Amino acid sequence: GIVQVEALAAGAPVIAFGKGGALDIVQDGESGVLFEHQTVNSVVQAIKRAEKINFLPGTLRRKAKRFDKSLFITKIRKIVSDNTIQL
Repeated sequence: GIVQVEALAAGAPVIAFGKGGALDIVQDGESGVLFEHQTVNSVVQAIKRAEKINFLPGTLRRKAKRFDKSLFITKIRKIVSDNTIQL
């Protein structure tokens, strides 16, 4: 997960296996390309598909910001605050 976010933060698209954490980070066709099977052919096809997409580095960097630590802390504090009984 962290490598994928780091790639986006650097303005690079991600090519990843479409399971687990990658599904939370990579939007297929928008911030990278997901492949279905862990085979050489699947990876090759994903690379070929990625080469045809015009990924914009600035857009990719903005997508990475949703994983920013300070934003995460702010969201968690709001969730706790909204769900805490006020005495």
